[in-house]
Amino acid sequence: MKAENLIVTQKVSIDNSTFLNLATTGVKLVTEGSATQVIVLLFIYMQYTEGATPTTNSHGGTVGYDDGNSTYYLYSNKFLFTSPSYNGESWVITNQNNTKGVLPSTTAGGKALYFYFTGAPTGGATGTVDVWTTYKMMDIS
Repeated sequence: MKAENLIVTQKVSIDNSTFLNLATTGVKLVTEGSATQVIVLLFIYMQYTEGATPTTNSHGGTVGYDDGNSTYYLYSNKFLFTSPSYNGESWVITNQNNTKGVLPSTTAGGKALYFYFTGAPTGGATGTVDVWTTYKMMDIS
């Protein structure tokens, strides 16, 4: 069996301070492989726990190979986590959702997979997110 046929799920927990900074620094969901390996996203499950102060900004939760890229990504949702009073809100993301392309004139080989915001959440907002990413690595050599 080739390693590229293995399907893996891994969890990343995002605390409140990291959540508030996702427009500046994204969270690495999957660590990059070698230059000849591409992360193939199968799906992501996110569990958002809203704190006492919800975020009401449309900050654009995004998943992509380039941290912070608002043009080329695998998934983006303007209203991700911006619904007050939806404590415990969950999202399922697949690689077919809202794809706008990835990395023009380059390869996705050797790239990590990130979750980030394209705009800042409401200042002082509280909340945490648990993210389970299911993927496989594809050999492009």
